Amino acid sequence: MAFSISSSIFLQKLRDMGISRVDAVELISYLTGSAYQDVAQDPNIWQVDDGDVAIVIEKLKREVPIPYITHRKEFYGYEFAVNADTLIPRADTETLVNAVLSDVKSTDSAHVVDLYTGSGCILLTLLKELPEAAGIGIDISPRALTLAQSNAGKLKLDSRASFIQYDILDGKFNLSKVLANVAHSASIITANPPYVSKEEYAKCDRAVHYEPKIALVADDEGFAHIKHLLELISKLKNSPTFYIEIGYMQANRVSELADSLGLTIDIIKDLAGNDRVLKVLS
Repeated sequence: MAFSISSSIFLQKLRDMGISRVDAVELISYLTGSAYQDVAQDPNIWQVDDGDVAIVIEKLKREVPIPYITHRKEFYGYEFAVNADTLIPRADTETLVNAVLSDVKSTDSAHVVDLYTGSGCILLTLLKELPEAAGIGIDISPRALTLAQSNAGKLKLDSRASFIQYDILDGKFNLSKVLANVAHSASIITANPPYVSKEEYAKCDRAVHYEPKIALVADDEGFAHIKHLLELISKLKNSPTFYIEIGYMQANRVSELADSLGLTIDIIKDLAGNDRVLKVLS
């Protein structure tokens, strides 16, 4: 027999564990199947299954990230399904989206190629904000691509978004060929590559270690993927504008790499004032 308890009791348990009110409301919303906004108005009036509560509490004690418990995360006002095959969308990455939207008009027929697409949050957000745009997401993980395709369906973007599997770091990956055969009219390329060094990763909170390491960690002190992208860009003719997320302490080395390849760049800061997006000018 299933038993339920008041959400007020669950809420207090969560707050005692140091869970923020926003995250507590998200968990109550998830367990009750109610809209977040409805729960937020008064999170104390709901009933939650005590067995489900026990499972959630146990996961929180193991520091499982809340989006991996609820299997969803808001990004730029849109809800994305997430799981352990994809990174959890972060507010820092909204800086990249804003950078693109500041350069592209909503009426432009842009074509977006999103490298390391993961859940598809960058590509699909841009397509929602640019109703005349279409795009393609590329990732090494077939399971991540399956989730991204599902997110496209939920956001009613099936007709404007497609996804293909490539290992971008593989020497056989030919960006010129991809652009010519898949996105001939590409005017925007976005990327959120792995850029965390092995040393940084070892010091990360336990929660971060639940996310796919392949999407986080890069060799060469975190620069392997960024360097590879810049080398690919330098070989392109009539290159689209690139927007690449970088680590907040990587701007100096990234600038040196770009300069050595003859690339013109701009570094865009996030809302916290940290270097966050590398813009490579066409």
